[in-house]
Amino acid sequence: MKDADFVPCGLPDLQEPSVDYCSACAYDPRRKHGEGACPFNSLYWDFYARHRKKLSANPRIGMMLRTWDRMAAPEKRRILKQAETYLGKIDRL
Repeated sequence: MKDADFVPCGLPDLQEPSVDYCSACAYDPRRKHGEGACPFNSLYWDFYARHRKKLSANPRIGMMLRTWDRMAAPEKRRILKQAETYLGKIDRL
């Protein structure tokens, strides 16, 4: 698979209905945190949270930042904690 063909399985809005990138994966693409949560979900949101200042100038990213802003604070904390856990063992995912 070429890099251009890769779609993160944990981001349902980016999935193509005709291609199932997640079928052989041990992680659950519907989960953002907790046991078996897809790393792409929490790492995706963690990236936006950490780089918000730089990314906010890009109008194409504004929608995702607004989605993050609408999430409840406890949910954000769980997502960021999950990302921290995955980043701590990134070489074993």
